[in-house]
Amino acid sequence: MLETAALSLAVLVCIGSACRLLARRHRLMRGPAADAESHPQIRGLRRQLRVLQLDIEPLMFLCCIGTVCVLVFLIFIELFPERPGLALLAGCSPLPLTLYLIRDLVAWRGRHFESALSDAIDLIQTALLGGESPRRALMIAAEGSDGRVREELREVVRRLNCGLPIDGATVRMGVLYDTEGVRLFVQALNAKWQSEADFGALLGAIGRILRERLKLRMLTAGQLSGARYAALIAGLLPYLLIPVFLWKEPEWLDLLITHQIGPSLLLGAVICQVTGFFWLRAVLRTEL
Repeated sequence: MLETAALSLAVLVCIGSACRLLARRHRLMRGPAADAESHPQIRGLRRQLRVLQLDIEPLMFLCCIGTVCVLVFLIFIELFPERPGLALLAGCSPLPLTLYLIRDLVAWRGRHFESALSDAIDLIQTALLGGESPRRALMIAAEGSDGRVREELREVVRRLNCGLPIDGATVRMGVLYDTEGVRLFVQALNAKWQSEADFGALLGAIGRILRERLKLRMLTAGQLSGARYAALIAGLLPYLLIPVFLWKEPEWLDLLITHQIGPSLLLGAVICQVTGFFWLRAVLRTEL
């Protein structure tokens, strides 16, 4: 089995490398418009990887997940050679689970960025009241912020200093952190630079909206804490009990492999666990 897994890994790495080289050659031949015309799902995955600071091409990332799928399939086909359907189902499961996990992590990063942005908006308002220009206020807020908010505000100021229009300066922030609060902040910047709107009044309204959203989000998180703990227990408890069974009653787990209906019971348990995971995930993904 190890030789087959190594061969599968080598084949997938070769395929991923070839796809990456072909994609790079295609972009170089067609110019900057190649990225804009690429598949929307590939662009979305590339954006998610950038938000998570994973410096890897989407095709290579998918090849790595494919390698994990092959390894899981080989492990299950070795344990249950008479149940290829179970092995195929287990081998296909890492791909959607990984994509859902990435989507949830990106949503969490977006909410965290929006929370930190509310503090930066307060700093911008304070600088404006002190007589600073909007561009200087953005730089002051960037110096007083932490993490990705500082990086994005510095990038906006840098692009403005390079002569880009305001919509080009804020496009990266809007694409990477596509939340309601970030979109409102970007629209406020566009309104200031394009129509000389009252920047302080716009930021004051946006700040109040963000603080209200944060208050409701904290209230909702407290009310959903029971569902969150239920999801953790449902996901981790069966695997935490396996070492206990191996220590106390090892023959119980042997029956899942040797008994005729053991694989069916194992498949049913996995399906119930995955179904419960997605159900609790839908409950916990309350957007505010």
